[in-house]
Amino acid sequence: MEKSLHDDQRRSRDGAGVTKERINPASVFRSLDHGFSQAVVASGRKTLYVSGQTAWDAQKRLMGGSDLESQARQAFLRHFFSGEAKPASTWVGVSALADPGFLIEVEATAVLD
Repeated sequence: MEKSLHDDQRRSRDGAGVTKERINPASVFRSLDHGFSQAVVASGRKTLYVSGQTAWDAQKRLMGGSDLESQARQAFLRHFFSGEAKPASTWVGVSALADPGFLIEVEATAVLD
């Protein structure tokens, strides 16, 4: 992941000496206003935790309308998942997501080194 993608990048150390980097690209909605980051990288074995990605753009506009494939493409093909390798995923049915227009939400964990 390129450092240039981070518009809000903060580092902190917890009591155990683990460094955490919070990543919030400008291309997605401002989740900090809702109390969470889009992704967090923790030191040690560098692991990336990506919070639920939906079809919202940076202005919270629903992209893809009622088309699941279009919404999935928007959620998966952000800055987090590009190139040939695609992440493993589990599809689980739920009764509702945070917004009635959301058809998909993607969370991910990736070991970077």
